[in-house]
Formats: sequence, structure tokens, C-alpha cells
Amino acid sequence: MAKDNDLFAVDYYYFEIEWKPEEIIWRIGPEPDKMNVVGYMNKTVTSIPNNQMLLVITQEFHNTKWWPGSPYEQDNIPFPANDIVGEIYEVIIE
Repeated sequence: MAKDNDLFAVDYYYFEIEWKPEEIIWRIGPEPDKMNVVGYMNKTVTSIPNNQMLLVITQEFHNTKWWPGSPYEQDNIPFPANDIVGEIYEVIIE
């Protein structure tokens, strides 16, 4: 777990998904060379399917102890009443 301010106390941040045949690693950080691992799975955690990976951008919110937080107290309500505007500056696929 990481505090929201440790990950998101900047005007923008980078998000990375490293997808390998045996593991998936999620990273977030203020710069590409200052990324923090925020999620990890391998064959000891789950099965990673051998299928097409699709990029989907959503405003889905999760439990803020484990994933990027919501900008307000959720009170067990999973989605905001109104859209929260964000911008994607760049998508890089290697």
C-alpha cells in the first residue's frame, strides 16, 4: 500500500503496465525513471491468459488502500456522480 500523496501529489503522473508471459507489473510515478510498483501478479497469484491485451481508459475507482484513489470520500459508492475530467498526453507501446 502507498499513500495517495506519495503517488499523485503532482499535476500529472505516468502509468505503466509491463505484461510478460508469466507476470504483469503495474507502475505509477511522477517521471518515467521514478516509478513505483503498485500492482503485481504472476502464476502464484493467478493465471495470466494468453489473449489480446486491450487498452481501456475508465473512471473506475477502487478501494483506495490498494489502487489510485478517488478525489473524495467514497462511503462505499463505487463511482462519482459526475465525470472527472482528465487528459491523456501520450500512449507508448513497446
